Amino acid sequence: MKLSMSDYKKKLRKIAINFNKLSEQKNYSQNFDWLGVKIVKLPTDLHVFQEIIFKTKPKFIIETGIAHGGSLLFLASMQKLMNIQGKVIGVDINLRKDNEKKIKKHPIYKNKVILLKGSSTDLKIIKKIKSIIKNSKTMVILDSNHTESHVLEELRLYSEIVSKKNYLIVQDTGIIHMPEKMNINRMWSKKNNPYTAVQKFLRTNKKFKIDYDIFEKIYFSASPEGFLLKK
Repeated sequence: MKLSMSDYKKKLRKIAINFNKLSEQKNYSQNFDWLGVKIVKLPTDLHVFQEIIFKTKPKFIIETGIAHGGSLLFLASMQKLMNIQGKVIGVDINLRKDNEKKIKKHPIYKNKVILLKGSSTDLKIIKKIKSIIKNSKTMVILDSNHTESHVLEELRLYSEIVSKKNYLIVQDTGIIHMPEKMNINRMWSKKNNPYTAVQKFLRTNKKFKIDYDIFEKIYFSASPEGFLLKK
């Protein structure tokens, strides 16, 4: 029996969620490097990031949560490849010295990446970011503390920084689908995570909408219903 398009999408979404559950039990997202540096991102999400960057041409890309630094270097690589005269700003409250050293030694880092040490919701950090980007076209990726309260505060602050017709991408909304046992010893849970933060944010902020078309291109994503487009 031939599936309707609606049933096809539902089935594919279910398969993607189950694959995501199983893969993360084996830390699938940590299997990859970008130009020699660990990048804790899904390849499908990275492909969509480059499509968004090519389409919107942001002069500045802000990412909260640096980890190993691979994603910062990926984003900067895309800007360089596309001849976008801009920079990537990474914010992290706990940037490890060995990771910072590796990022700064990388050939992509020079004149393309700015590292800011501090909480992504610290108003001093926000002021610093605004002084750098001024009124330039800007895209934001949130991937730091995954508690609802923190992400909700990030959404409140960075929603004012993202340019119109550009994206505010909330990573790890997929936590909503993960077994609760995977959240043991973590600050977030199935009822307290980036997905729940997005839902609360959208109830009061009508300047953004979920771009479902992007999710339905890839399905397998760390950001289901987390690609927010500023109207």
